[in-house]
Amino acid sequence: MSGAPALKRNEAPGLSGDATRPDSARMVEPALAYQFHGAVCVLFDVLHTAGEAFDNDFTAWVIYCAFLVSSAADTLRDIAARRHASDFSPGVLSAQSVSEMTGIPRETVRRKILVLVAAGRLIRMPNGRFKCLVDEALARALTERLTGADPVVRPPPRPWPTVVE
Repeated sequence: MSGAPALKRNEAPGLSGDATRPDSARMVEPALAYQFHGAVCVLFDVLHTAGEAFDNDFTAWVIYCAFLVSSAADTLRDIAARRHASDFSPGVLSAQSVSEMTGIPRETVRRKILVLVAAGRLIRMPNGRFKCLVDEALARALTERLTGADPVVRPPPRPWPTVVE
């Protein structure tokens, strides 16, 4: 990842001290532990919700997210060009561009897009591309959920299994 700092040999992210020392000499930064917990709880919640909404078809979820990314980027471009946007731009993509964005084979993308069209999540355009209509309610709900606008971090809905060593 280009924005991540490089780690030195035997160094783990979020740990202070030399990773080769006994565990008692290393310390996890409490702020990072809280942020990490919040982040993985949000990730778990989003993936769990997506699993339910997309019948556990996470490939279709990733493809749908590509359209959301396109919508967000196009909306920002429109705002930059006109200093405002009256609505969120529809994410308009071809199966080939989604394949290039996600690394999912084009034929798989094409089949999954047809499922998303049949489910009413995407719309086929006359030029062969597809679009995803994003309204303000969807944008607000996703933004609040993913950016932690809800200050209460809830535990996952199911208990995690206990790991015994």
